[in-house]
Amino acid sequence: VQANWIVPIQAAVAILAAFGISAAARQWVWRPVTVLSAVVLTLGLFAIAFNPVTPIGTGDNPPNQTRGWPDARAAMQEVIAATDAKWIATTDYAATGMLAHQFAQMPVWSVTQFERYGFRGDFPAELCNAKGILIERVSGATPPDSPPFTTLGTPTEVERHLNGITLKRYRLTPIAGVTSRALCP
Repeated sequence: VQANWIVPIQAAVAILAAFGISAAARQWVWRPVTVLSAVVLTLGLFAIAFNPVTPIGTGDNPPNQTRGWPDARAAMQEVIAATDAKWIATTDYAATGMLAHQFAQMPVWSVTQFERYGFRGDFPAELCNAKGILIERVSGATPPDSPPFTTLGTPTEVERHLNGITLKRYRLTPIAGVTSRALCP
């Protein structure tokens, strides 16, 4: 579970804090301190999260996951066009979501962890024999034990970067012929 999953309880914590402050002995001190702290924290977090210029380190944090896509997407599109891929295969949950957002014009399907995607319905039958491109994060993803498709050709690596800082590397492997019975019965 990531830290952002606790966001829904923040309102309850704020309400409890307001009750605590209202019962405090020296409200004239605590009210301005609380408001000032809230304003400084909020503005600081917004400045960090929405700063379009500088990445927040090199980690795979939520703000960095949204940065550096224009050049990476263009490089990936070149590989997709060169391989005549009709769909994108992924091996991890985060990449599936991000690539589905970045390549809204193409089907993006995970070839692992099928239980996470039950809401999507069945894998499209027309993709079972279509050429595709497997896009994997070079670090952080666990590749499938036995690939559920045939690989075609040599993988290409693409980096997503901002201001010379590499945020993530991706391996793009041409594929075809889905062999997984879970995807193509």
